Amino acid sequence: MIGGWLLVSMAMALPGAADGGTNWVPYTSREGHFVVDFPGKPTKSFARQMRARTGMVKIVVVQCDTPDVLYSVEKVEVSRSANLKPAEINAILESWQEDLAREFNGRVIAQKKLRLDSGAYGKDFTIEGRPDPKAGLATVRVREFLAQKLLYIVVASTAADRELPDDVGHFFASFSAGTRRTRRVEPYPEPEGTPLGNWGIAIDPDKDCKIVDQGEALEISIPNTHHDLNADNDKLNSPRVVREVTGDFTITVKVAGNFKPSDRSTNPRAVPYIGGGIVVWQDSNNYVFLGRAGINRKGKVAEFAAFEEREWGTRGAMNNRGIPPGGVYLRLERRNNRLLGYTSRDGKTWSRLDPMEPSYPATLKVGLYAINGCTDPVSIRFEDFQFTEGKTASTPRANTKSKSKSKSKSKSKARQD
Repeated sequence: MIGGWLLVSMAMALPGAADGGTNWVPYTSREGHFVVDFPGKPTKSFARQMRARTGMVKIVVVQCDTPDVLYSVEKVEVSRSANLKPAEINAILESWQEDLAREFNGRVIAQKKLRLDSGAYGKDFTIEGRPDPKAGLATVRVREFLAQKLLYIVVASTAADRELPDDVGHFFASFSAGTRRTRRVEPYPEPEGTPLGNWGIAIDPDKDCKIVDQGEALEISIPNTHHDLNADNDKLNSPRVVREVTGDFTITVKVAGNFKPSDRSTNPRAVPYIGGGIVVWQDSNNYVFLGRAGINRKGKVAEFAAFEEREWGTRGAMNNRGIPPGGVYLRLERRNNRLLGYTSRDGKTWSRLDPMEPSYPATLKVGLYAINGCTDPVSIRFEDFQFTEGKTASTPRANTKSKSKSKSKSKSKARQD
């Protein structure tokens, strides 16, 4: 039990003490050692010592209270040893999540694991609760990150029976540990493209790739320079072909080509990497891709299905899985706010990945992408492409036997060293 400090620091999650603001104001907390944007000047800032499950902890809290939402960032100095293992980090994050849900008299209704661009482990979760038993439900969106002895908790909590605002993502995306902003907050302007037959709009941000319509196939060739689709390192120059779609859809494609990256990476923070597949795009801060990926880790080449999310400019869910080398069929379906990903060797028997549930608008851009993170030129060929709007008559037949057998070390580390 944390001991009630959350009820004090978050004022029972009942916003309304200050006038709301619409302009995001950068704020640097030197005591809290973080940077964040609030919708106005902070309304409260304090520090205190409390006893938690992990022992005595020092907590620094900064809040901005608006009529509908209370924004809060907290730094907790966890009394644990350094060099924690991932399992130990996850246990700490879980314990604080459980206590936060208890303090709000609620339950966790959605959650996923996160990683900061610094490599810190984290969690994103949503609580529905009644901090005032006589009032309606409050919605609490939380992101917590643990960088060894420092735990950061970033929270947006609504008044009773209110919804989180559409731009709440700006608040979460603006957070950076330290006293200097390390990332761009707002999405980049959408790059212009050129029509490419029935494939959609071809986008080549650096204008150095070849995107060739071969009739029943599409080939994307990338030179031996870094081309990525990665909000983590602010590299979004992947060549791609997209179209606009509203509502449900299904995309199926076979990703062919040689996925054997050279032993030298063009990204100093990652192993040599090649990727290509399906992308679902809201903007440069919010997108999901399902792709065939190849990595070269100390001379050993492995392939995996990369099913990853970027939300508010931060790495979100990663539902990756190892696959045998060679061409692979990919299938991605949108069903309301759920994204379903599948892989197949023959395009008939499918293996389903864990689904994702991002909060996307009805209209998105969807299509194909290619990535090169090694020092050799790369060509990726897309075949047997099918695109259907609306709900499909049936979902693909899943081969559940292979679901847990094909995981590899590439699942969690992906392309990071």
